[in-house]
Amino acid sequence: MEIGIGLQWADWRHMTSSSTLTEVARNASDMGFTSLWSTDRLTARTGPPDSSEALVTLASLIHVVPKMKLGVAVLVLPPRNAVIVAKQAATLSRLSGGRFLLGIGVGWHEGESKLLGADHASRGKRMDESIEVMRRLWREDKAAFDGQFYQFEDVTMAPRPVGDGVPLWIGGNSRIAIRRAATIGDGWLPSGPDPQTLRSGVEKLKELSSGRQMPTVAATLFVDASLSGGENKSRRPQVAGSVQQMVQTLREYESAGLEHLVINFMANDLGELTSQMRTFSQEVLPHFTE
Repeated sequence: MEIGIGLQWADWRHMTSSSTLTEVARNASDMGFTSLWSTDRLTARTGPPDSSEALVTLASLIHVVPKMKLGVAVLVLPPRNAVIVAKQAATLSRLSGGRFLLGIGVGWHEGESKLLGADHASRGKRMDESIEVMRRLWREDKAAFDGQFYQFEDVTMAPRPVGDGVPLWIGGNSRIAIRRAATIGDGWLPSGPDPQTLRSGVEKLKELSSGRQMPTVAATLFVDASLSGGENKSRRPQVAGSVQQMVQTLREYESAGLEHLVINFMANDLGELTSQMRTFSQEVLPHFTE
């Protein structure tokens, strides 16, 4: 099981400087984590957004961590222009030497859809069409498309992504998200499932993906590695407790089919985040890299 770190924690407002992000990224690389993940949140109903822009953030870290995979968990795709996202993703793939992974989801915030001038009700259909648009632009010399939301012909996009295209991991816990991942995705990336929910989703994924390559099974989980058992936190972590308890919990996820874990550490400041990263890397990570 590969284990990466999400750039999302309790008090983002005080940790968005270039030096802080660079320190977190370098620490993650030095400590043996395999991937680094941004998250997508354009606006917030109260207070400032809890993350910087996802793609720009990763672009700033490409050369800071030259051996780590870089991903978004997840980019809300339907309200965005798929042609622009295709160009951004292809560029990140090229600049990173093929290390970029794009998690995508339909989104739930109707206000953000309206803010971007998109129809929230049609986001599922727009999602499917956007995926096809991006792949055609990545793979065809002169791409053409005639759909409900996009129409074009004889379009050439360069540079192209490394390989056959940017891997698209479908975010979401719903049956529709699992079906989308199984039929047109390269991975499934639910948020915060318990082991049994993940296992059930994997079984459905296998059933629906029959006849094509099984998508990568990933998940984002909230982790409290302070060894405090998750007490006095704003939300309940999926992984917490003693080292033995954390290892046991992650073994359950691994047994359920988890192949790539994205950790969001529950920390209030850089010092606490660094401490939890160190504890996890020294005490938990070796059990999954031996």
